[in-house]
Amino acid sequence: GVIFMLSGPMLLIQNGTANVDILIPLLLCALEYFIQRPGKKGVAFIAIVVSLMIIAGAPEHGFFNNLSGFLYFCFRVATTRKRRLFLPLVAGLGTAYVLALGLSALALFPFVWNFLHEFWNGHPPGMGTLVEENTRRWVSIILPHFFQHEPMSRDWQPSGWLGGYLGIIPVALAGFSLFNRHLRGLNYFFVILAFLIIGKSYGLWFINWIGYLPVFQMARYAYHTPPLAEVFVAI
Repeated sequence: GVIFMLSGPMLLIQNGTANVDILIPLLLCALEYFIQRPGKKGVAFIAIVVSLMIIAGAPEHGFFNNLSGFLYFCFRVATTRKRRLFLPLVAGLGTAYVLALGLSALALFPFVWNFLHEFWNGHPPGMGTLVEENTRRWVSIILPHFFQHEPMSRDWQPSGWLGGYLGIIPVALAGFSLFNRHLRGLNYFFVILAFLIIGKSYGLWFINWIGYLPVFQMARYAYHTPPLAEVFVAI
């Protein structure tokens, strides 16, 4: 929690998107609670958190956060020893999201209407495969002051990774975590996912292809995904 709180995505990109991103740990907790204790309380917990994410705004952040939560859920269910709970868990997750859509309808319906009928953002065509990062300044992910005295200027122009920084100590500790195997390899899952998220921002071929898919092709990655990378490194 401290690492996530003091990270670049939380300290430097402090706008409306933070209202969505501060709920990422709570979403993971809700999913884990439901996996360990399947039931109505877990369904309600997930539904409330997801609805809060939608109501908070920033649809791209909400999309990426919930997608990551879904991948986490799939990994945990796939590696659990309680195979008999597979169908109840999937049904419960679906129920939770239906409830969440209902709870957040006040904010969700106007967005869907604008999305279908209005020019809802200023993203250019091919946004999903646009590369905004410069591979020559990758070191700023762990050393934000490498190029200048401040990681972001007053006019919001970063000198390095658009997320600001992860920090050398959190990244080093995340690397050391790979020498152990926690909760059926969950630490590997988080490190790989963080690597893929950052790799997409730099346009690396093995992950950049996702920008051609429907919905994914409309999203801006370099600016909207750093909080997820930081959460996963922190965990």
